[in-house]
Amino acid sequence: MNKTRIFLSGASGRMGLAITDYCQKAGIEIVAGLGIDSPPENEAYPLYASFDLVPADLDFDVLIDFSSFALAKDLRNFIRDRQCPAVIGTTAYSEEDEKALHELALEVPIFRSSNMSIGVYVLNKLVKEASRLLDGHYDVEIIEKHHRWKKDKPSGTALTLQESLGPDRSSCPIHSVRIGAIAGDHEVLFASDEEIISLSHHAENRSVFARGAVEAALFLKDKEPGYYTMEDLLS
Repeated sequence: MNKTRIFLSGASGRMGLAITDYCQKAGIEIVAGLGIDSPPENEAYPLYASFDLVPADLDFDVLIDFSSFALAKDLRNFIRDRQCPAVIGTTAYSEEDEKALHELALEVPIFRSSNMSIGVYVLNKLVKEASRLLDGHYDVEIIEKHHRWKKDKPSGTALTLQESLGPDRSSCPIHSVRIGAIAGDHEVLFASDEEIISLSHHAENRSVFARGAVEAALFLKDKEPGYYTMEDLLS
């Protein structure tokens, strides 16, 4: 059994429940979490309604966060106070919040990714290479689909894919669909008058993101302060 102890921020959300399920199956301990309620799935560990209520003597190794961009400042203060490594998967951060994360990484290890899937990491690599090879001669658009409850639009993953296209494609259109219970679909289309190239990723369920987040936490546990990404995890 892995001895890494996790504090889960956003424990009562959909990703929080997926991470809880993954950890229970993998034998990884979640010691406590931040959440607004306590569904049956979370009976294995206590939930706190705010960071201020978390006991000062609570012992854990790594924090995983899938909460809300509205909690960004409170989260950073908690990480700084506890001096704990942190995996941040919450999206829709402002430029100011992203900059503050980089500054916090000078004090503690921070792992940041808009998508914890290895497949999406590979997709970004393929999009970057396709954009380089096609050299602006093809029209490009991005389509992303998520469940009806997802608050941010476009998704953080779609924005990362847009960045992977390069600075000349920074205004590439992104089409967002919010419908049903889709865990996450992303497609990048390159089209000329003669052909269409489609690069896409489909998540069957949230377990793929949960596994990636937990693997990132295990990776981060004993790291020196710094800003880490999927590139560091998979290189």
